[in-house]
Amino acid sequence: MFPWIAALIAALLPLALPVQAAEQDRLIPRKDIFGNPTRTLPAISPDGRNIAYIAPRDGVLNVFVAPRDDVGAAKPVTADKKRGIRGFFWAQNSKQLIYTQDEGGDENWRVHVVDIAMAQDTVISPAGKVQGQVVATSVTRPDEILIRINDRDPQNHDVYRHNLKTGEQTLLFKNEDGYVDFVADDSLALRVAAKQTPGGGLEVFKRDPAGKMTSLARISPEDALTTRFVGFDVAGTTLYALDSRGRDKAALVTIAVASRTRKGSRWAVVASCVAARAAAASDLARAATAVITEPSPAASPTVKNDERCTATARPRAIAEKSSAPL
Repeated sequence: MFPWIAALIAALLPLALPVQAAEQDRLIPRKDIFGNPTRTLPAISPDGRNIAYIAPRDGVLNVFVAPRDDVGAAKPVTADKKRGIRGFFWAQNSKQLIYTQDEGGDENWRVHVVDIAMAQDTVISPAGKVQGQVVATSVTRPDEILIRINDRDPQNHDVYRHNLKTGEQTLLFKNEDGYVDFVADDSLALRVAAKQTPGGGLEVFKRDPAGKMTSLARISPEDALTTRFVGFDVAGTTLYALDSRGRDKAALVTIAVASRTRKGSRWAVVASCVAARAAAASDLARAATAVITEPSPAASPTVKNDERCTATARPRAIAEKSSAPL
C-alpha cells in the first residue's frame, strides 16, 4: 500500500466512527412507541356487510366504518376530540356500534350508541358521578341490550333493559344486595349474579324466573380475578366460564345448567392455558368434548401442566373431571 493511501485512511477513519456511533445510539422516536396506531381493533358486523375499526381522526382515535369489501371507503362515525375511543363493539342489529367513555379519566363511564348510517352518537346513561356499563347483548333480540347504572346508589348498579330503536329504558333488576356482576342469557333474562365475600372472594348465585337467588359456589380470593362466567349459549342451556380453580391456568369450561343441582352439575374443559380467551371465538362452535359427571373432590385427579398445553402449543380440547363443583 502506498504511504499516502494509509495516511488518508488514518485521517478519515476518526470522522466515520462518530457517525456510526451516533446512528447506533439514536433514540427511538417517542411517537413510534406511544403514538396512535394507523388502524386497530377491526370488527366485522354481525351481518357480515361492514367492517369497523379505530383510527386517528384529526389526531384523536375514533371509530371508522367501511363496506367489508372496500376498506378504502371508510368514513368516521364518531367525533371524539379529547382522549380518544379505546374500544367498541357491534350491536347485534348491525346498525349501531356501542362504546363506553369517561370524562378525563374519572371512571364515570357513559354508554354511547352510534348509528352508523347517520354517524349519530347518543349517550344512553346519565351524566355526572354515575357509572354505566354494558351487561349483555342478544342474538335473538338484536335491538335490545342490558346496561347497569349506579345512579340510584353509588355502591350498587341496577340493571336496565334498553331498546336501541326507541331509546326506551326500563328497570330490570333493582340491586339492593350488593351484587357486583351479572350474566344474562340470550333472552336477556338475568341468570347468574355474584357478590364479593368479606375475605375478598366471590359468591356466585343463580337466579330463577321468579327472581329468587340461590347460592351456587364460592370462589376464593386466589381465584377471584381469574375465574369468571363468560355467558350462555343462545339456547340458554350451557354456561361458559373461565375457571382457574384447582389449576395454575384458567381453562374455558362449559357448564350444563339444566340439572339445576350442585351434585348433578357437569363440566367439560374446552380449551386451557392463557390462550383460552383467544381460542374461545374460533373454537367454541366446533369444540367436541365429552361431558363428564364430576366425582367427589377426593376422587378428582391432579392436572399436570404438560397435560394441558405449553406456551407455544395450540389449545387442545380436553375433557376432565372438575374438583371444584358448581
